[in-house]
Amino acid sequence: MSRIGFAARVARGAVAGLVATAAMSGQMMAPPSTDRIGTPPPRRLADVLLPRESQRDRRIAATVIHLGIGVVGGVVYRVLIAPRRSGPVSGALFGLAVWLVGYEIVVPAVGALPPAHRDEQARRTALIEAHVLYGAILGSLG
Repeated sequence: MSRIGFAARVARGAVAGLVATAAMSGQMMAPPSTDRIGTPPPRRLADVLLPRESQRDRRIAATVIHLGIGVVGGVVYRVLIAPRRSGPVSGALFGLAVWLVGYEIVVPAVGALPPAHRDEQARRTALIEAHVLYGAILGSLG
């Protein structure tokens, strides 16, 4: 693959990741998800990682964290998975894998939430739904 072809995949993945993350965020911020999730996990991450910063700066950091993870996920999907199998089903499975790694390993490692298997069922379900939506959109755009 040429450098231009690779760069185009990266750019398409980044844009798809941004769009999918925006849709996911919309779902997470709308009832009934807000009732089940409580404080959004990106905000919990920012609160743990940046405890001395102002609330405003932590809100900004939470947005950057969430969009950044979504964009990186879009690039990973577009570069590694989409060339072999792209579509809403493979994307949804990818979104589920992102949730699994994030909520079983990364988020608990920084102390923002317990591992998913020990977390509240309602939050776990809402976050799985949001990540499947993220992935399905990513796969549809990829």
